[in-house]
Amino acid sequence: MKILIATDNFYPGIGGTEAACLGFATELVAEGHEVLLACPDYHMEDPREYPFPVVRFPSLYFIENAPIVFSAFAGKNFKKLVEFSPDIVHAETLSGMAEIGIKVARKCGVPVLMTMHTKLLDAFRTYLKFDTLSRIFLKTQMKNAKHTDAVVTVASFMPKIIESYGYRSVSPIPVIRNGAMYPRLLVTDDERRAVRREFGFRDDEDILLYVGHVIRYKNVGFLIDAMKEAIDRGFCGKLMLVGSRDDEKKFKKQAKKLGILENVIFYGIIEEKERMQRVYALADLFVTASTFDTDPIVVVEAACRGIPSLVIEHWGCSERIEEGETGFTSPEDPAAFGERIVRLFQDKDNLRETGKRAAERVPTSWADTVAAHIPLYEKLIEEKRTELQRGTK
Repeated sequence: MKILIATDNFYPGIGGTEAACLGFATELVAEGHEVLLACPDYHMEDPREYPFPVVRFPSLYFIENAPIVFSAFAGKNFKKLVEFSPDIVHAETLSGMAEIGIKVARKCGVPVLMTMHTKLLDAFRTYLKFDTLSRIFLKTQMKNAKHTDAVVTVASFMPKIIESYGYRSVSPIPVIRNGAMYPRLLVTDDERRAVRREFGFRDDEDILLYVGHVIRYKNVGFLIDAMKEAIDRGFCGKLMLVGSRDDEKKFKKQAKKLGILENVIFYGIIEEKERMQRVYALADLFVTASTFDTDPIVVVEAACRGIPSLVIEHWGCSERIEEGETGFTSPEDPAAFGERIVRLFQDKDNLRETGKRAAERVPTSWADTVAAHIPLYEKLIEEKRTELQRGTK
């Protein structure tokens, strides 16, 4: 099968959708399918090599990590996508590249499947600031979803969110989860000691790890407040924040004001995949307070290394977690979250055992993700052929 993947989020950008697109496309190729990936030009060098060709479209770069593509300026690159002659277009986005993918599908007479990864209204509010403007922009973007043949998502709470955006589907919106970027490889005591020394920590320190954008919409400020609550209850460990430094100055000011700046480590981005995999070995517990993420790959990555997560209950981050069995959840209250941290570190043997169960139950593979997509691809392709045949009679 020939699959055109159109996405607004790919490397050298940084984020979960970028990783998801890479993992998914790589597995498709490994299973014998032909893939062409189309994405924006990030205006920076990408040293990576991929097992599939990548076509990069001219873009405007007003916001870091969010290049904007306009289909009117697709030019020669659009012709490359048409010449690829895909059997199906898979839009891993709602924005500019989705519009280009839809136009290619029309030209080639093939179906379009769209995956909606993100709580888009929340994302637009982050950048556009005003709710009314964000809703207008969302309404404009949702027109692309209405021109697809089907929509899927990655978390069970997302279909209601998508419907609230104005999308209507005759059949239920399928939920197909992301795969794991790392193999299951439990952290050994020797590895933990070695990595902690590499990053300047003592062997016996209690360490919380966060990986992701260090930005307001990921609720990082909540984590710092919760860290203060934990410290006030006797916790003596460190919170290490690994990721882009979008709002780092704001959070450093917050931590300083709370008197816990020495307990919060702002490490920045780690680009090397092998080193990032090792970073999880630092942690006793992975933490995120994000209510924005849908099926976060970082929770899966931590589980692959045998590190359990503490997350906010009833949101995307908690959907893979069995409370007390494969991880932990907390109400969205800094005092409750901080108290949970203290209680969990009173029994580190339980943390280790929970991490082992997380490694067994939390991750799914990209092979699982592909296996769920192929029947849907085949169904959409057959329906499109039937539709075109009826149109010629």
